[in-house]
Amino acid sequence: MKRIQPWFVGATLRAIAMNVASTSHIFTERDITAWDKALEGKQGMVSLAMERLLTHDMVTQCEPLKNARRQLIKLDARWSLTKKGLGTCRSVAHAQPDAAPPNPNALSTKLWKLLSDRKVLTAAKAAEILIDANTRDFASAQRLINGYLRAWSRNAPEVVTVGAILKGGHQRYVMVKNGGIHPPPTKSTGIKPMPAPKSHDLIAPHPTEGA
Repeated sequence: MKRIQPWFVGATLRAIAMNVASTSHIFTERDITAWDKALEGKQGMVSLAMERLLTHDMVTQCEPLKNARRQLIKLDARWSLTKKGLGTCRSVAHAQPDAAPPNPNALSTKLWKLLSDRKVLTAAKAAEILIDANTRDFASAQRLINGYLRAWSRNAPEVVTVGAILKGGHQRYVMVKNGGIHPPPTKSTGIKPMPAPKSHDLIAPHPTEGA
């Protein structure tokens, strides 16, 4: 029987997808722990995840830097994605299977839930609901909200689309289908969002695992 992958494998795939745009990009496990809050301080788990990805031909381990003396300098393992790994990371980043739950107190999480509940939203309305109008940072928070909505419509257009501009110049954003509990990436990585992965896109069980 196929086992469910641990949460940190999905989190590792998601972190890579949001920060690695091509198979030529070299990264380390330390990079991955810095890319995802859920993995911060958990390099041991990331190492286990990378071993699984290596077993399933999703990553390759790069040669150490030529000028480094391994006997004097402890080098972090350096990795790059295979084509299979790049495609899988993109899919898992969109679907977010088995990833750690998002921080419920983060503004992006609250905004994503509000959009999921209302389906149609403007930055002004979201700020009115989520931010205390008396706070001195209200204007900057509203700009941040607008930035999140714009980025989601750009990075996940199959989930969030741009609607009509209302009177006053407020842009409407529309959630056209369920996007899950995790907000889409807000960084521009050059990675085109992909639909939720099919069963063959997910990590197959290790030969020694379960049946």
